[in-house]
Amino acid sequence: MDEPNQNPAVEIAAAEAFALLLETACEDFELAQDLIAGRLRVASASDAQTDNTVVSRKLELRSLRASPRIQMALAKSFLFHARRANRVCTFNKAALNIDRADRKQFLKDTDPLTAVRDVNEHGFDGKGSIKPSMHEQEGGTLDETSMVIAGPTKILMGPLNLYDYYLAVDRMRKLAGFEALFRKKAVKRAAQSGDLSGPGWRLFPVQGGRGEIQLYDIFVDGSWRGSRRTIKQCYEVLIALI
Repeated sequence: MDEPNQNPAVEIAAAEAFALLLETACEDFELAQDLIAGRLRVASASDAQTDNTVVSRKLELRSLRASPRIQMALAKSFLFHARRANRVCTFNKAALNIDRADRKQFLKDTDPLTAVRDVNEHGFDGKGSIKPSMHEQEGGTLDETSMVIAGPTKILMGPLNLYDYYLAVDRMRKLAGFEALFRKKAVKRAAQSGDLSGPGWRLFPVQGGRGEIQLYDIFVDGSWRGSRRTIKQCYEVLIALI
């Protein structure tokens, strides 16, 4: 007799998985930027001590090496999570409720990450694997597994400046990240209860000639986004916009 599964799989909605990948990718890249800009600093515990032991000196040396190693790890984490977000967006377009133009632009902007990700994951697998190759960048050359940093907005890996791809992922995060998901869910709850306002949006009633209210104007983040819609149409517009 088969034993019952003690660890059942957890089902995660595609929209939530997509949001998690976007948020993780952006957070990793922003942490790398803070380290590069000196807003965050890596230090060993021995910084506060006066001993001169071999262990202490080793930790101090590692603290000097730690920041660039962490920056590389964060950059590669961004690369992998952004590429995974691209894949989820490709195969779950119906479930993500993202405007077609925004979805196509995101895929176009992040498709070049695939080749660099593949080399980092499979470049040293052996025969038949995708091999690293040299690319000219800023007067020098580097392969897909190397990284050159010339500032928070110039983080070079192979043929790419990862900052350009961070901008694309961050734009999608604003459209489909956790905050956007929260706001969409709030609109759906408002539609069920008939509320006229929620986080970042408000419906203003439009009075008819005899003072009756049948239509509404739509404002999102203080900006007008639609006029003279029925309450049902308003919620449909809000779900598409937020």
